[in-house]
Amino acid sequence: MHWTNKVSGQVDGTTVQIGFVAGDVTVAAHAPVRPAYLSQVRALAPDALADRDDELALLAAYCTCPSTAEKYLWWQAAAWSGKSALLSWFALHPPPAVRLVTFFVTSRLPGQNDRRAFVDNVLDQLLDIAGSPPRGDLTDSTREPYLLHLLTEVSRQVQARGEHFALVVDGLDEDRGVDGSPDAHSIAALLPRTGVRVIVASRPDPSLPDDVPPEHPLHTSAQVFHLAPSSKANAVRDAMIRDVKRLMQGTQIQRDILGLITAAGALSAHDLAELTKTSTWQIENELRTVAGRSFSCKPGDPPMYILAHEQLQAEATKMLAGRLPSYRDQLREWATTYRTQGWPPNTPRYFLRGHTATLITIGDRTNLLDHVTDPLRHATAHLTFGNHHACVNEIEAAQSVFLDAEEPDLVALARLAVHYSNLRETYYEIPTALPQVWAMAGYFDHAENLLSTINDPVRRGHALISTAQELYDHLQAQRANKLLDVVESMAHSFNQYFGEPLHGNLARIAMRTGDHNRARRTVDDVDDMVSRARISAEVALTATQFSTREVAEQWYQEAEDLLKLRPRHTTLLDRKICQVESIDFATSPPQRQPLATQDEQKN
Repeated sequence: MHWTNKVSGQVDGTTVQIGFVAGDVTVAAHAPVRPAYLSQVRALAPDALADRDDELALLAAYCTCPSTAEKYLWWQAAAWSGKSALLSWFALHPPPAVRLVTFFVTSRLPGQNDRRAFVDNVLDQLLDIAGSPPRGDLTDSTREPYLLHLLTEVSRQVQARGEHFALVVDGLDEDRGVDGSPDAHSIAALLPRTGVRVIVASRPDPSLPDDVPPEHPLHTSAQVFHLAPSSKANAVRDAMIRDVKRLMQGTQIQRDILGLITAAGALSAHDLAELTKTSTWQIENELRTVAGRSFSCKPGDPPMYILAHEQLQAEATKMLAGRLPSYRDQLREWATTYRTQGWPPNTPRYFLRGHTATLITIGDRTNLLDHVTDPLRHATAHLTFGNHHACVNEIEAAQSVFLDAEEPDLVALARLAVHYSNLRETYYEIPTALPQVWAMAGYFDHAENLLSTINDPVRRGHALISTAQELYDHLQAQRANKLLDVVESMAHSFNQYFGEPLHGNLARIAMRTGDHNRARRTVDDVDDMVSRARISAEVALTATQFSTREVAEQWYQEAEDLLKLRPRHTTLLDRKICQVESIDFATSPPQRQPLATQDEQKN
């Protein structure tokens, strides 16, 4: 009897078998989800978490206990108790084999405090886990049902591979979509009733929104835990409030920094320097001082500064009540400056992703309409981000604002609809080779962002493979492996009745990069015997260039054995087999060096 031991998926480190194991052993490890949303979580998380070992142990046990697979855990505590610190830390440091999808309801970041933001961000994370491209066909009426379906499906997939899944939502009480109107819809009401493990956090008051039905688990069965205030959180609160009061009485630059960030939500050091007519160095120096403890830096290009706590935003808004209108006017005048220039390439990111939320907050519908329907700004945003995703979301948010009016402005809604349709038509016109080109130029993050905008699964698969190859060539093996994990998942899910559009390319790049286990899994996943023989022959040909003669011969022999079993009328494969047979193995070097493995690249 022949036994095999396999390692599949993304494995961090070296796997070693010690001794003899009687039977097949398979180790399946999947890389944790790492979408862009986690960069926002890092901006909310503390540098260190003290005196929360018991709470972290409770969360870990809850996420891994089979009996809690479809239950709710609800942390309740007053403001400044450390709820967000606990859950953001947990989101960034999950237990082994636990996959988390998170959303933090916050007004400190633009467009992150309502049901639409929840749906968009959670969908992005779920699609990342599932290895699926964005859905360009979703509408307002289908987006939420699809989210609930995907939550259940991803939870099932994660459990099927021996791991655990949980949805984490912090700040239910900060939901700005709950405004008391009959048409208000809360995040809490959308949370799944069955099929998913859920962790939420909020203050004890206010109570749940009226649209949460009485039979929802939040009303009936959620396990409520009261989080004791952290002594460190109290000390931090006191220090932050003192700092804000000090800023209110500080220099003009300090008062302007506080006022502008409170009004805008998030601004870069360069933005603040331009608005205050000072140097970027001076702004950064102010933010590094004691006063800078009141702010945190959201990673990005460029980094954006926000107030360091949700309640601090509320406190600053109250303290600056009489001055905020002037700061908001300054932001509008600043926007006019860039609009009259045609939104040049150096347009601040705030105007491409942020100013819309400010206009919605202050109820400036006239400027909101002009801002989100400006074609020149759309073009600059596309040049900056590589897609129209931000602009599409802004128009959808504006549509909600105008639809909520007592007498909807039909002309404004028509304008929004025209621009929305135009952007959607060009949303996914991304050339398959474009991400690879950006990776070739060394812009790895931008390349990966572009990959997510290719909607056609086959085109996206080939783009993932070509980009992964470019990443390997730039010694970015970990990034490349992550992309190939997505391709492997996609290839496995395809209906092979119409062929295997990705298996051949995936098997070849796996052999080229020395990942023999992936090559084997990919070939074995092919159902049709003739197709499997053809791909085996292609792998053999690749092995003659990037592996050893012995490996090439093994794949060649497998292709030949499969070919003997093919139906007599099949001739398509013969050309590929003859191509392999034409290689003179006898005169080839006895050993060829494979590409550097991931461990070797690290060394």
